[in-house]
Amino acid sequence: MADMSGNPYESPQAEIGAVNPLTDRVITENAIYYLRGVSPWLRFIGIAGFVGLGISVVSMLIFTFGLSSMIPDSSDFAAFKFMGPGMFIVYLPILAIFFFPVLYMFRFGKYLKSYLYTNDNNDLETAFKNNKSLWTFFGVILIIWLAIMALVLFGSIITVIAGFVSR
Repeated sequence: MADMSGNPYESPQAEIGAVNPLTDRVITENAIYYLRGVSPWLRFIGIAGFVGLGISVVSMLIFTFGLSSMIPDSSDFAAFKFMGPGMFIVYLPILAIFFFPVLYMFRFGKYLKSYLYTNDNNDLETAFKNNKSLWTFFGVILIIWLAIMALVLFGSIITVIAGFVSR
């Protein structure tokens, strides 16, 4: 800093050893407190998600093989025989899609807990890498959903217009 005995119009000088906000980052005690509070919830939701996915897979398999065995072998019900395997083909990709956010959330909580106990910056980095992956995944899913909704809206408008034109 410029001292008072020198030029009062001199530009201020940086102190030696000043903190660089890009490299010298510090996690405050309040931030640690909040991270400690969220870590168990992230792990709990992750574990609950894995349990839910497991139950869904088991119920999907029961439904797939059980439904086919419950339908009579008459020709009136022949189309329903493929309902179980058809549901399997639809349901499995949906479960696969739900697996990734659950995995990212669980890993975020796991590495966050590890960081809080070991103070290892690599754990914190891995935790936030999984957090970024979680929100990137949700963002991509949202973009896909919005695109599908736009196509449905466009298709609905075309259908309505075609209905009016054909009258």
